[in-house]
Amino acid sequence: MPFDDFSAGVEVVGQPLVTHASDPLDQSFITYAGLWATARWMVEREADVDDMRDAMDCAMADHSAGAASDVAKLLTAGVDATAPPAGWDAELERLWPRIVAVADHFFTHGQLDHAGIASILPRSLV
Repeated sequence: MPFDDFSAGVEVVGQPLVTHASDPLDQSFITYAGLWATARWMVEREADVDDMRDAMDCAMADHSAGAASDVAKLLTAGVDATAPPAGWDAELERLWPRIVAVADHFFTHGQLDHAGIASILPRSLV
C-alpha cells in the first residue's frame, strides 16, 4: 500500500483527519472499526506484532486519552472494545480488503466523498 501509517488521529502526508456524517446508531461500530483497523494493520505490517488481541490492546492504549477518545466514546455507548458485540470482528474481517482500498484512495488522493467510496465498493456496501 502507498501509505505508511493507518493510525487514527495521525496526519499522514499532511492529510487531515477523517470526518463523516453517519447514522448515530452506527457510530459505535464505526468507532470500533477504527481501533480494529489500526490493530489489523499492525498485525499485517509490524514484524513484532502477530496477535490481534495484543495489537488491539495497543490500539486502545493509543486512543484512550480524554473524554473524546475512541475508547471513551465506546464506553459511554456501553461497548467494551475488548469484548465487542457478536459479529463485529467477523464483519470487519470480511470487509478488510475494502477498508484498505478506501483508506488507500483517501491517503493517495487527499479526500474521499460518497462518490469516491461508491467507485471503490460494490453497490451493496454503499
